[in-house]
Amino acid sequence: MKLHALAAPVVDDPNPSFGIYNAPPWRFDRDAGFGYIANLSYWTAYVDKGAFAYCTPPIVMANEQGNIGTVIGSYDAAEIRILVFGDSFATMHFDGDTWPNLLQRKLAAATGRSVHVVNFGRDSYGLLQMMDLAAREVPIWRPDYVIFAYITNDLVRPRAWRVIKEVRGFWRFIMAMEPDEGIEPGPNTSTNELGLINPGITRAWCDRMTARLQAGDRAVAREDPLVQELVRQYNTIRHENARQIVDPKDVDLWSPRWSYLYNRIVHADTFHETGVRSRRVGYVLIDDETYQGDQRFVDAAARVLATGAKPVLIHFPVLPEIESGRQYLWNRAGATTEKQGSGLVRSLEAIVGTKSVNLLEYLPMPIKDFKPYVASPQDWHPNAKGIDLYSDAVLKALQARGVGKPAP
Repeated sequence: MKLHALAAPVVDDPNPSFGIYNAPPWRFDRDAGFGYIANLSYWTAYVDKGAFAYCTPPIVMANEQGNIGTVIGSYDAAEIRILVFGDSFATMHFDGDTWPNLLQRKLAAATGRSVHVVNFGRDSYGLLQMMDLAAREVPIWRPDYVIFAYITNDLVRPRAWRVIKEVRGFWRFIMAMEPDEGIEPGPNTSTNELGLINPGITRAWCDRMTARLQAGDRAVAREDPLVQELVRQYNTIRHENARQIVDPKDVDLWSPRWSYLYNRIVHADTFHETGVRSRRVGYVLIDDETYQGDQRFVDAAARVLATGAKPVLIHFPVLPEIESGRQYLWNRAGATTEKQGSGLVRSLEAIVGTKSVNLLEYLPMPIKDFKPYVASPQDWHPNAKGIDLYSDAVLKALQARGVGKPAP
């Protein structure tokens, strides 16, 4: 894998918008990229257009297991035990509930049996790291079923590691392509620009800033020394981040085979089926058309299957896929081509030994407007209604495969 270099120097933004954690909620994990810090309580704040906007009360992201969602009941005593490996869709939580939490309750109610679901969802995960984590955890937990819940984009996400360290006076959340805790910011890394870490966000500071704003002191929102430090921190990180762009050498403007303007208007993707892909900041998506060549992935899957746990692959459709009624929108929802995406799905199914569940078949289709079920039209993560709907669909998919039925 290689990274695109900085295309052009960025200039300072005097009015940026970003969030701040006062403590990092993640930890470096050599095997699986990163983990959540169990039971960590931390403050957050938000700077809007260069000015302090608000603080939030202490948040506990992860439970006592270091996973997202409330732990309900006893895993050891459960009759049906399930592990879920997924991405940020599995980490969306509302009053402690994630879709795996809801699935646990619904499957128990539907079967009359005790059920325990452990949620190993990790934000930004792709299938490569879902399998890495499963290879370590499944032999420990020895579940009955292992669910791999993925969106289209997860097929091409690379392995990445989160390193938390202080660099040049500021704490950084560094996304690295290698498991190296000593890594420095550079062309092979990125740092989250929209989620900073600064221990100055304390309850005392939040209370003082909120009180002064409520008293009519609007100037403090920009002039407070910590706010100014946060803006400097944002711009310092921004200057040092690798900027990924479409490589001009990959674009043939005179090609008679396609029209970039037509693609933009009709497909909402300038480079639809041209083989040209823009790259995300910090890392590139994988170029492989099969997982068979990734020996680490193949070996990890073998370790999972050797436990005797039954694997279940579930494709979670996102907003445009649900509204269109199409399972995979490769370019729009997956940042890949149909050839690559289809090849990866086929190899995934071959390695794991089971067909992937098309969750569209278990949703109350057609759904022409899925916006009431997501965070926003731009953010396709499920809201509270969304995780309820997804958990209903997963329940139906599992029941259709005999999960929860007594053995003959």
